[in-house]
Amino acid sequence: MTPPPNQCILCEGHRDRRCWHAHARDIKLIIAMHDRYALGCWQEDAYYVRKYGLPQSEDHCATVPDSSTFYTTPQAMADFDNRLRHILNFHSPTFNVPWSQLSDAIFAFEIENEAMGLMSQVAPNWWCDRANVIRSVLGNSGIQISTGGGINIATSSQPQFFSCANIQIIALHDYNVTPSYVAPGIDALKGIAHSSGKRLLYEEFGTKGANKQSDLLAVTTTLISTGVPWMYWEVTKPGKGAADFEIWTDEPSWVTLQSQSLKTRQHVGELGWPEIAGNACKSIMGGNENEATFSLFGKYCGVPGSASWGSFNFDDLPYPT
Repeated sequence: MTPPPNQCILCEGHRDRRCWHAHARDIKLIIAMHDRYALGCWQEDAYYVRKYGLPQSEDHCATVPDSSTFYTTPQAMADFDNRLRHILNFHSPTFNVPWSQLSDAIFAFEIENEAMGLMSQVAPNWWCDRANVIRSVLGNSGIQISTGGGINIATSSQPQFFSCANIQIIALHDYNVTPSYVAPGIDALKGIAHSSGKRLLYEEFGTKGANKQSDLLAVTTTLISTGVPWMYWEVTKPGKGAADFEIWTDEPSWVTLQSQSLKTRQHVGELGWPEIAGNACKSIMGGNENEATFSLFGKYCGVPGSASWGSFNFDDLPYPT
């Protein structure tokens, strides 16, 4: 199979060729259908912002706009459901199947990245209603549905997520990397996840500053001990060193991230991941509809159940041998 041409699916930067590049490296995608912060915060999704008159931040989200209309207006929800169906029904020219059936390359679809983040949780059933729409198109394809996370452990693990039949993965996001906070936060959820048939994924966290490398070591050691898979935000080229969360292979934190990922591979997790368990070098990677973000840990590190996020061009990587 040869790489497909750069063919736009829904917007610039989100292309079918990424599925091909990931699949060629035994990596499966997690795709978020939308980003809450595109609703007039860090970015502007012109269609929703303009159609529904959503307020916009004028200070790069230091003051977070209230996007309640998007989550509570029937027409806005219908528009978003149509978006979900459109993405899922996109026919891949590379694999010759719709994305809804592309379980060889797609691990999960996320309803939205951090839905209702940094605002009141105005529509508690919104996630499950959207999950029902997604599952109605996916059928029994084997692709999972994930919540998309919240701004911290509490908003990432709302009770209604565990009772929604069509949500399989509870994605946890939190940038408090203190081990004494992370461990009990996860441990408190494991029993609930087991009893409700859900799986936990510590999907987004990051470290920065003078202690970036040591903090990364401490929090990933804690995450390994919980038996819950994790994904770091973010691996990207170029990295930012101590200045920010981003990591690339030319900074000290990369060595820690790589070694901790290999240790994760040797640790028996508490949750099953049969969708990637068939190949010891398979991993999962995540991204949202506006900015694709990917894991480096496919055949390069071979870490089932552990991954890291990072935006980069797959051409930066050699093909696995």
